[in-house]
Amino acid sequence: MMTFLLVGGAVLMPILMCLIVARRPRFARAFACAAYLAQLASGVIAALKVWEVRRTGQVLMTTIHELFLNDFFLACAGLAGLFLLYATLWLALYGQWPPLGRQAY
Repeated sequence: MMTFLLVGGAVLMPILMCLIVARRPRFARAFACAAYLAQLASGVIAALKVWEVRRTGQVLMTTIHELFLNDFFLACAGLAGLFLLYATLWLALYGQWPPLGRQAY
């Protein structure tokens, strides 16, 4: 069931995002800002984990995988991944990057 939700969400959410932006272009800026903040958060979490591993002298390859147990990291990385799928779909459909202003396509 969870696999179905993850795969279905990865397919349906970018399509839904494209439909929302096609009807209301203002949402493109909100999606882009949310993706930026999600990438920033996941990058900071990953950097702090690597710094902790280096500071304590632990083995990187065995302890860095604890990062994938962090729900906040997974949520941020998932949101950034959804934005990447949305932007790629928009690029494939319209031949240009998603709008960030009031212009409609």
